[in-house]
Amino acid sequence: MGFRDIIRLLNDGLRMSEPFNLRSADVLKVRPFADDTGSLNVGDGTTDMDVKWFGGATTKYVLADVGNSLLQLEDVDLLLGDTDQIRLGDGTGGDVALAWDGTVLANEVAANSFVAGQPSKADTEDLIRTIRVEDDFVGGIATSRPQLAAVSDGGTGTPALRTDTAGGVLNIVTAAADNDYHAFSSGIGSFDFVGTKEFWFEARFRLAEANTNESMWWFGVTSDVTTGGVQANALGPLATYDGFMIWKDEATMAIDAETSNAGTQDTETAIATFVTNTWTKVAMHISAAATTAVATMYYNVAATEGYTAHGTTMNLTRSGLVPGALIFGVKAGPSNGAETLQVDYVRAVQVR
Repeated sequence: MGFRDIIRLLNDGLRMSEPFNLRSADVLKVRPFADDTGSLNVGDGTTDMDVKWFGGATTKYVLADVGNSLLQLEDVDLLLGDTDQIRLGDGTGGDVALAWDGTVLANEVAANSFVAGQPSKADTEDLIRTIRVEDDFVGGIATSRPQLAAVSDGGTGTPALRTDTAGGVLNIVTAAADNDYHAFSSGIGSFDFVGTKEFWFEARFRLAEANTNESMWWFGVTSDVTTGGVQANALGPLATYDGFMIWKDEATMAIDAETSNAGTQDTETAIATFVTNTWTKVAMHISAAATTAVATMYYNVAATEGYTAHGTTMNLTRSGLVPGALIFGVKAGPSNGAETLQVDYVRAVQVR
């Protein structure tokens, strides 16, 4: 059957409102004048019809149901290959997606997103595939968290779980004394950066400074939790440790970040400006590169959603790294004002 015969049959069928059938050996091609232009429409958005494709039986079909704005797969599987995505959202390329990368079910979003490639809890084998330390601070005893233990000099204030904030908030309180520190830490060995395993960390918090520019707060993973993983006064994190740290030091409102292999640090200063008494988010992604991992810092200092990626990445040489603990805390400044770090949540995820 030639093309003219097909057109004639189609024309007769449409003119007489009869079905238009082609034999199984017939081939119908519809091609545009230029590649990737135009579209093949069924209906016009006002007068439309359902489209139904059968998969070898009346009980197996894919139905585009116009009346219910529904695409129905009945006893038909949807097969996606490795790295193929299910995209959700109206953003370019989707706001968020799920993809099987051949090993884990991962969240897939824009390439510069903090959570790009992060394993998803939707994976039924998430506990097998990932290491997670996370706390939303809902319920429990603030001084003895299931995954976190207090690190302090013994004279600090009493931490407390706030009950007046939806979702839970942990107040970490210092004493009214210069350099008094109070932190919470997971166990040493929680995370190991030696292997080529991708890692994500994020936290949401705020701090209404007792004295402007005097407090210090910090979040990170460190192999040494001595004095909470930081030094006295305005010296920042410990001089030698393995891991990374994000912090605001005394005498400044600038947010800094660094990676560290023993006494070798790659530090980025003044990444953003901390705003007192404002919900703030910080995050760190460490790549799976084999010899030298790439660490990217993300932040949001405006109490809004989303993250801004710091434009300059940091390197972390994997050789010789010692496993570390998730840690976060606060330190009082020289005017002896007691500080209270309010932590909404912390989360650290590493491919196992």
